[in-house]
Amino acid sequence: KRGKCGACVESLVVGAPSPTGTPLPPDPACPRGVKPGTQDWTAITSSSDGTKLAAVVYGGNIWTSCDSGQSWTERSVRGTARKWQDITSCSEGVKLAAVVNGGGIWTSTDSGQSWTEWTGIETSWKSISSSSDGMKLAAVTGDPSVWTSADSGQSWAMKTVGPVYVGQASHLAITS
Repeated sequence: KRGKCGACVESLVVGAPSPTGTPLPPDPACPRGVKPGTQDWTAITSSSDGTKLAAVVYGGNIWTSCDSGQSWTERSVRGTARKWQDITSCSEGVKLAAVVNGGGIWTSTDSGQSWTEWTGIETSWKSISSSSDGMKLAAVTGDPSVWTSADSGQSWAMKTVGPVYVGQASHLAITS
């Protein structure tokens, strides 16, 4: 199974080696959560060095790892399971953004430990993408429409794109 960036999800979950090829030591600052079992995983994102991971479960919660996937912590967002559709991160893995199908856009500035919801619109969000610094975000809905943010998700504006036919716009990407 492949994640958003094309990397093998299994290699991230098992624990990726460091860039030098040696195993990464456990991070004492990383809380040791449970290993996630079989769930309806919809997306995974990674910091550029592969140490910080975040994944979303449709009908579940957000899971984070700060040790290349050797251990995971379930992050409950206001105590409710949601239909998480997609997640993205900046290159450092500190700024995260996630979308809910039939819900809103959620952002985190602390590697997923806490989350803030943008309450501007609740719709069938399909995909979200981040610039490398996490300042610029873009999200696409099922109608389809594209929304962008230049302030890490604090405010959003709908952009006109066209022509796009219903059902064609389901993913997007930002290059930076």
